[in-house]
Amino acid sequence: MFDPRAVNSDEHDAASSLAQNFLHLGCFPQAPSSVAVYHPTMRTLVRPRCASRICSRFAEYITCIAIASLGWLVFAVPAVADAEDNFAIPVAPEEAPPRLVVELHTGFSFPLQTEALCPEGRGCVLRGGGGIGTSLERRSPNGFGWLIGYGAWFLDSDSVFELAVQQILRGGMRYTMPTDTVLHPVFELSLGVMGYGDTFDVDTVGALLQVFGGAEIELNESFGLLVGLALRAFTHTEFRTERDGVLRGSDGIFSETTVLQVGLTVM
Repeated sequence: MFDPRAVNSDEHDAASSLAQNFLHLGCFPQAPSSVAVYHPTMRTLVRPRCASRICSRFAEYITCIAIASLGWLVFAVPAVADAEDNFAIPVAPEEAPPRLVVELHTGFSFPLQTEALCPEGRGCVLRGGGGIGTSLERRSPNGFGWLIGYGAWFLDSDSVFELAVQQILRGGMRYTMPTDTVLHPVFELSLGVMGYGDTFDVDTVGALLQVFGGAEIELNESFGLLVGLALRAFTHTEFRTERDGVLRGSDGIFSETTVLQVGLTVM
């Protein structure tokens, strides 16, 4: 028969500490549930309860894991499936749809041929100046595009006009060459109509042909810088300037100007 008084003090303290720790945790992991163990503090035999508590906690852990797994199956898997269904391989550049390109430009105009508007010995109404304009282009992935544009150019007129204004409405085709760099050569051919007069009045009208060559520099995926040189040839009807009473536009069929143009493209 086991005698608790036979246990010396050191063994008693060690056993007491171990039993208290086990009791604090609520189980004796090394003892089967059917074996009684001596409790030194209570000086009696106790039957461990670890088997039921371990099973209970283990069941709780398994239940939590099962609920979490079920939630992942319910919510995460459909989301992943939807993401896979929505993923689309980008189309090849040549198969991409056309895009709209808006251009805002300015520049300087220089006269080349002005005999019809500037009779000898009279003030010339077609000299140099500057202007602003805009255009809207529908550009295909291969670089070809159709455009329509408007511009107003404010020119020196030897004081014959208060402010000589040439208004241009044109449409045509532009080719922006695709390259592997940020620099793209640009060629344009457009036709339109022209109105010219004093301070947005129209004293003479005519047909206009414009040829443009330059380059577009990509600034980022949405903006570009367009720089180039344009040649304009336009016809005009006869008209008489009020300030000096001179008849103009009768000595030639057309006039010519060249334009140094700088613009910002927005895609």
